Amino acid sequence: MTDQNMEDSDIVPAPKLIEVFFQNCKGQVDHWVEPYLRLTIDRLRRAEKPYLKSLLVQVIANVFYYNPSLTLAMLHKLGVATEIFNLWFVMLQQVKKSGKRVNFKREHDKKVCCLGLTSLIGLPANHI
Repeated sequence: MTDQNMEDSDIVPAPKLIEVFFQNCKGQVDHWVEPYLRLTIDRLRRAEKPYLKSLLVQVIANVFYYNPSLTLAMLHKLGVATEIFNLWFVMLQQVKKSGKRVNFKREHDKKVCCLGLTSLIGLPANHI
């Protein structure tokens, strides 16, 4: 995902693997949160295709589901919390003229976004 020369379509498997990593290793990979967030955010800023952007935001949602407190702290540390939430909320609201969603079309995509966002509800107010 760090290769500047790789096309968006060439790196689609990478965010899917990262997603599985955080879904299945709950509580065991805290030390990977920062590197994977950095990698994901860097690629998200360069991504052009909506499908890849959706996958990369889902990686962030999965990391929130994995550990919301650590993830939020890391986004603040990186100085990108507002940027990420703004992008995420814009993507959630985007629809085509037909009324169909532009992003997060599959049931899985919707569930991941819901799990990521609702994981924040349990945080103490002073963490948010």
